[in-house]
Amino acid sequence: MGTYIVLAILAIVILYALRGTLGHLKGQGGCCGGGGSGEVLAEKKEIKGPVLFTARAKIGGMHCENCQNRVQNRLNKIDGLVAKVNYRDGSALLSYEKEVSEETIRQTVKDAGYELISLEKNA
Repeated sequence: MGTYIVLAILAIVILYALRGTLGHLKGQGGCCGGGGSGEVLAEKKEIKGPVLFTARAKIGGMHCENCQNRVQNRLNKIDGLVAKVNYRDGSALLSYEKEVSEETIRQTVKDAGYELISLEKNA
């Protein structure tokens, strides 16, 4: 009888753990700032001059909309650059109105807690 009680308690704990994990993957967990007052909102930024060129960046480590907004807000603080980030496919579309070094972008993404995997400039 004691074995059944232990198994029932274990099953309940596993169900709650799975529910929390699924919520986290949907951006509802607390570790990324989701589901509460720590939510990260996207700030708006637009190019003020002509777009010189665009680039597609692959970014690793984003799991939710809060991650996406955190990276986008950091990149948009770079003068001469506007970013539109998508956590679902781990990418960012970057529009340049002046030259910005790849190292500046890489360090900005790293400082936000993520990894710049690749950066491909378009003509």
